[in-house]
Amino acid sequence: MKRLREKILLSLSLGMLLCLGSGRVVVAQDADPSAPPQQANTAILSQLFPGQTIPPDKLQQYRTIQVDLNGDKIKEWVVVYNPNAVAQKKKPKRKGCLCPKPKAEGDAKTLKMISQVKSTLEKYEDYLYQVKVTGKKSKKIHVWYQLEKKPPMKEGDLAFQVVRRIGRKLGRWKRWRVRELILVNVDNGTTFKFSAWRAKKVASTPSRKREKVFKRWYKQTGETDIPLCKCPKKKPKRVVFKSLEIIVATEIPAPPAARPTEPTPEPAAAPAGPKVLEVGRLRADNVELRPITRGGDIFAIQCENSVSLGTLRKQEQTFYTYDHLNKKLQNILTLTTSREGEESDAAGRQWSQFKFQNMDADEWLELVVDHYYETPNFNGMLGHTMYKYQGGTYKPLNQARGLLSISTSSTWDRVGPKGTRAEQARLSMRTRKKNVADGFRDTIWVANKSPRGIGEWVRIVFMKPRSLLGVAVSAQIPTMLKHVADEYYPGGESSAPKLVAPSFLRIQTADSKKYEFALQEGRPYTFFRFPQPVRTAFLRIEIIKEFRDPKTGRTQRLTIPEKEKSLGFLGEVVPVFDEITYTASSFQAQSVESYHPENVGDNKDLTAWGEGRKDDGLGEWIQMMLPMPQQLNTISVSNGCRRPGERYILNNRVKTARLTFSNGSTQDISLKDTEAKQVVTFRPVRTSSIRLTILSIYKGKIGNLTCITELHPGR
Repeated sequence: MKRLREKILLSLSLGMLLCLGSGRVVVAQDADPSAPPQQANTAILSQLFPGQTIPPDKLQQYRTIQVDLNGDKIKEWVVVYNPNAVAQKKKPKRKGCLCPKPKAEGDAKTLKMISQVKSTLEKYEDYLYQVKVTGKKSKKIHVWYQLEKKPPMKEGDLAFQVVRRIGRKLGRWKRWRVRELILVNVDNGTTFKFSAWRAKKVASTPSRKREKVFKRWYKQTGETDIPLCKCPKKKPKRVVFKSLEIIVATEIPAPPAARPTEPTPEPAAAPAGPKVLEVGRLRADNVELRPITRGGDIFAIQCENSVSLGTLRKQEQTFYTYDHLNKKLQNILTLTTSREGEESDAAGRQWSQFKFQNMDADEWLELVVDHYYETPNFNGMLGHTMYKYQGGTYKPLNQARGLLSISTSSTWDRVGPKGTRAEQARLSMRTRKKNVADGFRDTIWVANKSPRGIGEWVRIVFMKPRSLLGVAVSAQIPTMLKHVADEYYPGGESSAPKLVAPSFLRIQTADSKKYEFALQEGRPYTFFRFPQPVRTAFLRIEIIKEFRDPKTGRTQRLTIPEKEKSLGFLGEVVPVFDEITYTASSFQAQSVESYHPENVGDNKDLTAWGEGRKDDGLGEWIQMMLPMPQQLNTISVSNGCRRPGERYILNNRVKTARLTFSNGSTQDISLKDTEAKQVVTFRPVRTSSIRLTILSIYKGKIGNLTCITELHPGR
């Protein structure tokens, strides 16, 4: 992407756009609460659809809004065209849970008891969502209720009435042996438990003390958050259009009017409305505007298309942002999933959730995709996929790290004896080999060998030989597999294979050298540093049974009980490369060659970093990320730009700058206006990063581009 800084994302406030299901775009409450939905501007449509005459009855398919997309104080036009839009009356909002009420289940005895409970609570029938009875010898009564009804009730008031009324009946229901009463609020998942004795005690207490006794026990029961209601009202709000076209256009500013020297004839009447330039047109099955900043003022456009070719189903999701420098929509990520055989989808429903994180200036450096799966037996997360922002697009984490492939000696892909084949295949994602390099400690690779995976290994191959300082390894027992074992094994977690974290590991590199180290318990990561930087094309990490400490010479050996059924695993393996990475708040992009921040570390005088602002770039920064914390007191800088055809004096150079270190401290420095490399000295500081922020410049002859050719840390 040419530029993802300085509002290059589609800078729309979430409060400025509200998109209805019919494809309308309206001005939200923070703009003008009384403003009606904005009809299509016919002058804008005549320019975006030249040569077409739009009938008046079709204008309802178009909605336009004029808003500043990129913060340059020039308002752009956003036009949404939905061919399926028709005039519809606004439906009244429904309150409370919108989920269909499930039917009562159980044998004849259980159904009769459920009927008795509903009859007892007949006065509060509107607030009841479901009544359920569980247990064989002793029964538990579950009452699901909802409070967002008319008239609304307080949580404690309704719970008090339910406990009091059922407590009165428990004496007559002795033959059912009721043990416990469980109250669940479907709106927020809050759960309260009352024993049968307490419920009868509340009902038999005199009226003047009854409520006081209830409140004492009501507080003691505590709360447990369990998401029960899958009502659309409770899901995150999504702004989605069905089968529509969204057009982004920018207004062309009119040239300044020249003072006439002599009378001129009046020109012919021009069409009303401003002149606009179309910068992007998208068509998809679903189009969604996604706010991706903490403040909600930067947007990405997500387009989703699905194609079915016989038994092959292909789904493509694409993210776009608005590049205001080149005035076009820029594709930053495309995710494609293909599934063969429609029968595999009958076992469950699979979906993904996107979230941007790790913000640096106006750029989100990471995009995380969480994958979920829902079946009658299982409902939860399968795993994560992380994408890193590099060179204007989001790349998979392995590609961003320079990893070519991951192989293992074996992989445990059986999550239980129950469930369909499709469920087994999807749930095995939780133990696959790719999890050792997906950026998350709670996803693991599990070796299919007992006991404890001794002798099993994982091999990580790089795209090219790299110099490594060391390796960080995580081996924490995750919680993601626990409820899978509870659901898919007859005896629950007790009958599932036991996961045991490894104690000793052996690392092998391409030069056949082997290094052993012990994992430290209780720490998220254990870092093993090579005696000296190692250049290798791959890493092979093996789980071993004994370890010889090179410092003390002592040998440690694992003691494994006989007939132990256990599996070994690894959570995350992070190679630490012996190199410096560069990022910047913005950079100038051109069709032939760009001023990317990595140019300042390539030791070439013909490449440079250039900030991407339209002005002189004061406040823009470039940052060096060191592989390990170091004690530094100097940096070397080659100021300005010396590309072919561009003399040093034409572009801006940095005059004063501020250095910001990883510990938060800052120091100001001054640079000379010279093409020669200069070494700048500052107070010694131990840091893992150095950020250089432009404070003032030496003005160039042409343009406003501020450049730095080379930037390296010293000691």
